[in-house]
Amino acid sequence: MKTIVWFGFVLGAVSAAGSVIYTTAQSKVTLNCGVKSFRRSLVWYHGGEMVVRIDGRSGIQRRGMTDVASRARAKQDTKLEISGVRQEDAGTFTCEVDGTNHEHTLAVVSVSASPTDEVELGTSVTLQCRVNGQSPGSTVQWMRPDGTTAAGTESGTVELRSVASSDAGTWKCVINPDGLTVDLKLKVKVIYTTPQSSVTLDCGVRSFSTSLVWYHGGEMVLSIDTRNGIQRRGETDIASRARAKQDIKLEISGVTQEDAGTFTCEADGTKHEHTLAVVSVSASPTDEVELGTSVTLQCRVKGQTPGSTVQWMRPDGTTAAGTESGTVELRSVASSDAGTWRCVIKPDEHTVDLKLKVKEPTPVAATTARSRKPHNNINNNKNKGSPKPACTNCDTKSLLDLKLYWWVWVTISCGLLIVLLLVIFVIIMCKKIRNKRRRLKLKNMLKAPKRYCQCNRPAAAARAQQGRRKEKPSTLHVQPLLNE
Repeated sequence: MKTIVWFGFVLGAVSAAGSVIYTTAQSKVTLNCGVKSFRRSLVWYHGGEMVVRIDGRSGIQRRGMTDVASRARAKQDTKLEISGVRQEDAGTFTCEVDGTNHEHTLAVVSVSASPTDEVELGTSVTLQCRVNGQSPGSTVQWMRPDGTTAAGTESGTVELRSVASSDAGTWKCVINPDGLTVDLKLKVKVIYTTPQSSVTLDCGVRSFSTSLVWYHGGEMVLSIDTRNGIQRRGETDIASRARAKQDIKLEISGVTQEDAGTFTCEADGTKHEHTLAVVSVSASPTDEVELGTSVTLQCRVKGQTPGSTVQWMRPDGTTAAGTESGTVELRSVASSDAGTWRCVIKPDEHTVDLKLKVKEPTPVAATTARSRKPHNNINNNKNKGSPKPACTNCDTKSLLDLKLYWWVWVTISCGLLIVLLLVIFVIIMCKKIRNKRRRLKLKNMLKAPKRYCQCNRPAAAARAQQGRRKEKPSTLHVQPLLNE
């Protein structure tokens, strides 16, 4: 059982016998003896056991041996402060001052939700309001989040067998006739996701014997039959994007705003409901804006439970005023608006972030606008024939910016001219080198000896060379004839 403590307070009903003081478990309470001062001694008792004793002459304090004594201390001499209040602390406290007794009744109120204060739709939960030390005749009653009285809660117990969305919110335990109220917030578990993401829903059972069926808005999404192991899909759009995961889980991919709502998992005839909420954050017209422009941030939650609210947190951690509707309008964006904006969904404290980028205005546009205005003034002055200068209150910074931009353009132009000259020079050099190679090749060809074809036939008789004298044939040596 989880005990939820919301606040500690003191509400007394003064009577002849003393006072009734209500507090909550684990809080701190202060009991007032009822006197302004004492002479000899002041002693606090609880159930007949001493808690604290103060000696008026020496001022020495002595503690008792009980558990409540270890958590108690004297405050301003006549008061008793108890921290970490427990249910066992309820009862009668007696303050004995110089032999005179003053009695006080402490009632400890605790509220709890079992098994937890955060439940799923369709599950069961028990709310209990317990009052220890209440006065005779007092009654306990529960008030629902809508302000109506829960029937049959005089015993301080409410049993919700099937939690619905209307059960989410603040339940009040009312103690009559004192009119004391203690709050308990019951949360219906909501699964949050964002568009185009994937989400997994757990049925809430470990296993099933015959069948498990998932429904969304009354339409079947997926059915699993354990007898033949066959899975069947529904005809809806979400069914085409859903698949069974580990048999008892449903995984949905590509989530859309229309997927928000109640999902029912029916396992062997037992239903378990789950709520899916889809959160989307956006900046219009864009998340990257210029200084001085306007932008609208929107946080939209579809499928949220009744009573939940949406609020924006600024990048510096402060709450943006007037954002309960989930919309922030920044009419003139400042540098402090840049950063991470956080959409907080209460009471679940779920957050979704949106980064807003702020950039400086484009300087070229500003310079052009400034340069146009003096030009128009010059023309107007010329038309009117006024001898006054056209721009008497020009901003020095604007003129410097204008000169700077002129130098930039001149530098760029010179750079382009140099690049162009380099390109022309390279082209001319390439042509010269090519022509030089061509001339050198032609010269080498002219210097090379001629080569003729040599055929395999008898060489022709050499012709007489012209221009030369023809030599006379040599005289043949005549041998003498032999005489017979």
